[in-house]
Amino acid sequence: MNKRKILIHGADTRGQKLAKRIDAMFEIAGFIERDCSIRKAVGDAFPCYGDLKEYPGEADFIFSIVEDFNGLQREYMKRGIPFDKILDFRHVHQYEKHILHQCLANEILRRNVPGAVAELGVDFGDTAKYLNLYFPDRPLYLFDTFSGFDKRDMDASQARTADLLEYYNVRSNAEHVLEKMFYPESCIIKEGYFPESLEGLEDRFAFVHIDCDLYKPITAGLEYFYPRLNRGGFIAVHDYYSLSFPQAKEAVRDFADKYHLTFVTDFFSETAVFCKE
Repeated sequence: MNKRKILIHGADTRGQKLAKRIDAMFEIAGFIERDCSIRKAVGDAFPCYGDLKEYPGEADFIFSIVEDFNGLQREYMKRGIPFDKILDFRHVHQYEKHILHQCLANEILRRNVPGAVAELGVDFGDTAKYLNLYFPDRPLYLFDTFSGFDKRDMDASQARTADLLEYYNVRSNAEHVLEKMFYPESCIIKEGYFPESLEGLEDRFAFVHIDCDLYKPITAGLEYFYPRLNRGGFIAVHDYYSLSFPQAKEAVRDFADKYHLTFVTDFFSETAVFCKE
């Protein structure tokens, strides 16, 4: 499969770091950088253009690390570029999570690890769309109630405050999530309470992202997916270092202790990762 061609808008340290991290997965067409002093400092690794119109070809996506992402997106849309081709990598938390997922995806593809991809806790699809981008040819199962937290999982201990629990108890919409996907034909919506929403699913997996905040669904996800993870595959659990949802860390630790498993963590993306060897 041909690599998708990427332009990175912003050639400072973050942009250059992003290019190095994703070079194995994408074809880096170059940087767009309006600051001439930064352009001079980039070196010869990748071309660096002062404006999109200077780029002689056509990129599949533009990854942006500039602070005024919304303004940049509006500018590019006025030039006729679809909004879903301009992706936001500016925030450290989200940026680091995407970078981590890219690195794990790179390793899965490098080692030809077979299996589907899944996300438990889809919310508005802002992480799922990147998983869909990284694994366009694999089934992507999207598990969520799409109606907020289930009452069976909620109690006062799950969040630092009751207000936080209510704040993050949001409703989303499966149709709107699919509209965000780059390859919606690869996506399978599994709406409902997990694990009841499995409905006889028999697939095995190469990558699973669990982001459902609360102890019970995180534990249920690990109990289901880890035995069905192929060798060389990964499960990434978000919110491990979250101050808002401290029970997420307890769910990961309890599962690891129960089965004598080892996991690693990434502080900046608040993620714990299990690898099946």
